[in-house]
Amino acid sequence: MGLGLSTTLAGQTGALTPLSSLHNISSKLLVKQKRLATGLKLNSAGDDPAGLILAVEMRARSEGLRQAMDNIQNAQNLLATAEDGLMEIQGLLGEMKAKALAAANDTFGDEERAAIQEELRGYARQIDRVANHTTFNGKKLLDGLATEPGKKLVFHVGADANDQVELGGLNNVSAAALGIAATATQPASASIAGDAAAVLAAAAAAPVSNENLGELATGEYLVEVVYGTTAAAGDASYLRLMSKDGQALLIDTQDGGNAVDTVTKAVDLSGTGTAAADLGNGLKVILNKIGEGAAKVEGQVYTVTVDYTAQVASGFSAQDAHDFAAYAKTLQDAYDKVTAELSKVAGVSKQLDHQEGFTASAFLNLQESLSRIADADIAEEQGELERLAASQQSTLAVLAQANLMPDALLALLS
Repeated sequence: MGLGLSTTLAGQTGALTPLSSLHNISSKLLVKQKRLATGLKLNSAGDDPAGLILAVEMRARSEGLRQAMDNIQNAQNLLATAEDGLMEIQGLLGEMKAKALAAANDTFGDEERAAIQEELRGYARQIDRVANHTTFNGKKLLDGLATEPGKKLVFHVGADANDQVELGGLNNVSAAALGIAATATQPASASIAGDAAAVLAAAAAAPVSNENLGELATGEYLVEVVYGTTAAAGDASYLRLMSKDGQALLIDTQDGGNAVDTVTKAVDLSGTGTAAADLGNGLKVILNKIGEGAAKVEGQVYTVTVDYTAQVASGFSAQDAHDFAAYAKTLQDAYDKVTAELSKVAGVSKQLDHQEGFTASAFLNLQESLSRIADADIAEEQGELERLAASQQSTLAVLAQANLMPDALLALLS
């Protein structure tokens, strides 16, 4: 493109180039000033559309990680509360064992042993208080809640929906649950009466018999009666214990921490008269048999309601050295159970420690990446601002000079 001196009056083309340059520089100056004012490199989609979308996504994930770190710290506080309660119970069990071992020595007389019995009752009550009052934000932590279906303690520890850590299988550590209450137990009984001819629902699965109801709490239950499906019919019937809302009741019959066993009992409903079935731990069901002339609907079930009261406590009655020695062994078993619960809590706590470090590292790396994408380099932007300001001044001078050219041309005509 040729360069030359513009000597026209109508077009005034000599001022267009510096004017265009001035507009361009002023626009860049506004961008730099906005970046310096906000501290951000991306202030609108026009700055970098792809970069802005990425920055928005990274900010959202960053907030998720920030909340996850708060969640982890809160979870650690909850676990520390549970740990403190378990350690307190451990200490009480140790003192109880020492007292029992002392009473197991025949250097102690009846009065001393009676005094120790009273102390043991006090320790047992204190263990119950600790178990019942070890709470976090209204949640009881040591009452076996985590063993109930659907009620595990879940901690959200990451930015994604499935980033969770669970504490499940934490058992009840009250004195009664540990079997170390300074009391003996007497089973309360509950019985129901129903008519086996009142058939209502569809057939159920074949039974797996067990009678361990030691974990069954006081409450209202349904007993499902299934009429036999064999050729002998009534003699192959059975009962199944259900929850109040009709769900299959699962308990842990092996004390392994997993509630997977159904509560069932075979019963013979053939013939006449009544049939009694003992589901264990005081829960008895008495049914009228079908009878020879009654209609038989094989494989069908019906339900009856039962109110059950769990075992209740009565007085502790250790009499001699042998009784106290046996109780000391029971206390050691209880101590081992609490230690197992403490190990569960410690395991999850250690897991959260590692997760906290991992989440903090992920958060830091994400923040650094976000900063490189979205944050303004203040030193660079300030340098550019000064350079553009100088260019603006020089361009203004050139534009002013170009605007004087018409006057010079008019002078040639005078």
